[in-house]
Amino acid sequence: MKPYTDEPSNDRDASYRAKVALKIVAAPILAGSLESVVANRAEVERYFGPRQFAAIESKLGWNPVARIFAPSFAANAARNVIMCNVSFVVTPITYKLWFPQEKKSQASLFYYGMGVNFIGNGIAITQQALWGRALDYAAVGGGQKINYSDVIR
Repeated sequence: MKPYTDEPSNDRDASYRAKVALKIVAAPILAGSLESVVANRAEVERYFGPRQFAAIESKLGWNPVARIFAPSFAANAARNVIMCNVSFVVTPITYKLWFPQEKKSQASLFYYGMGVNFIGNGIAITQQALWGRALDYAAVGGGQKINYSDVIR
């Protein structure tokens, strides 16, 4: 039996590598989606106001689970998943693997992280805009189901 070390081992088996890859993919999706479950309903209510939001929900006639998610959940979750990926996966992994070792410092990590997050924010803003446009679409006629292909057109 080999002693435990903090150093990565190149002889890890395929199941270990698959678990690590699954965690890297699943963690941001779960974190972003959970944040959206918690916040989207409040954000949508703030967007419309309590009366208009109640009227839209009433017209949609959603079941209790759909009401928890609220309209435009997909765009909100996509934005949060993008930001979680950029902040917690892309930035640390690319900095660790591809940033020149001799130039690594606290300052370089700070500026590298700011730059990568700026790019991630640029991508996430598209989802934020889609969220707002989807809510406008949902309000047409007092409330209608969101069809994202119509919203994008």
